[in-house]
Amino acid sequence: MINWYEGLLSAVLTLLGFSSCDVVNNNNNVVCEYGCPNVEYQVKGTVTDAASGKPVEGIQAKMAVVERTDEGVKVYGMDSLMTAKDGTFAFPQMNDMSIDGLRTSLILEDVDGVENGGVYASDTIELKSLPKDQVKEGDGKWFAGGFELKAERTLKKVK
Repeated sequence: MINWYEGLLSAVLTLLGFSSCDVVNNNNNVVCEYGCPNVEYQVKGTVTDAASGKPVEGIQAKMAVVERTDEGVKVYGMDSLMTAKDGTFAFPQMNDMSIDGLRTSLILEDVDGVENGGVYASDTIELKSLPKDQVKEGDGKWFAGGFELKAERTLKKVK
């Protein structure tokens, strides 16, 4: 009896316009619709030495959700890459529900030791605190537009 009831309910809901709501955009990212606002964003930046001002190659730039609780700090990693010879990095485009409500942090960490000219102290930056440039207009509906977040950081060598 339950099977035919579920089928009938499914048919009625479909006739009323309720259905799946996943939409894939041009970058093959699944974008939620039907009441779910979304934005596209890309994080770019440059890492330089605090003393010399020269670019630092080989710093790991990691995007992660950092959660501080009574039990300590939990880090849920998402993606990482290394700075180039000119100290720059650029993550691929990502999607979220709101540019102002980003819970993701950028963690800069020296993982290669003295290879890049010294051992540098780590730095963690909340994405919502970074300067944002709107590079794509929203559609006036659920899509709020595309943004570029710029992380220009200087790291100090550890003594």
